[in-house]
Amino acid sequence: MDDAFTIEVTNLEPLLAALDEWPDIVQPELHDAAEASLLNMVGPMMAYPDEPPGSTYDRTMTLGRTWNAAVPEFGPMGEDFEARLSNPTPYGPYVQDEVMQAWMHQGRWQTAQEVVLNLAPDTEAYFNRALDNVAAKIEAAGGS
Repeated sequence: MDDAFTIEVTNLEPLLAALDEWPDIVQPELHDAAEASLLNMVGPMMAYPDEPPGSTYDRTMTLGRTWNAAVPEFGPMGEDFEARLSNPTPYGPYVQDEVMQAWMHQGRWQTAQEVVLNLAPDTEAYFNRALDNVAAKIEAAGGS
């Protein structure tokens, strides 16, 4: 889906502050936490709702397959860190985006925003683990 939206993981200030001083330690941990978070979202994004009663539409399952093949992308964004998972199908936003979702999909298909919100505790846990790992590695390297 091309229409991106932003979620912000709070309490990452110590992790982002350490990024400048310890990039070799922090970047891999940020990468791993972001990758785990994004890959955790793939299964729910792939899930198809039951067909509506009386539907004669032949499902291709393309939307789900393309989520399964989605590759997390990472990179700096100003002073922050950005991670992205996208679906290249041109109709994806009309099925799974909260703002653009077509009426016939509303209430049936989970939106990307719902998936992200539902998995927010998992995402926070991945980044908290990264923060703990960074602190341990910096301490082991003689940092403060």
